[in-house]
Amino acid sequence: MSDAMIWLGLIGMMVMTLLTRSGIVVWPGPIHLPPRLQRALRFAPMAAIAAVILPSLIWSPQGDVIGLLDPRPLSAFACLLGWWISRQMSVCLTAGIAVYALGMLAL
Repeated sequence: MSDAMIWLGLIGMMVMTLLTRSGIVVWPGPIHLPPRLQRALRFAPMAAIAAVILPSLIWSPQGDVIGLLDPRPLSAFACLLGWWISRQMSVCLTAGIAVYALGMLAL
């Protein structure tokens, strides 16, 4: 791939990001979303994180299926348990990272 194509791709992504994010700033009035949509948008960050993390919980980099005693599924379970008890993202992340670190040290 040539350098020109890489730069063209980067500039194109920059322009699209600028256009989509600046639309809210330059809109003439306040944007009112229905309460149901506002509630649904609160779950978007967690859904994005789950979409990124879930494949690595199921398959290893070599393509093998991961067992239940691997640190990754255990840390995901700890993360979910921490979030279910506290409903706070910081507790969720701390629990998941702590269990993952302890699991890696145990190996």
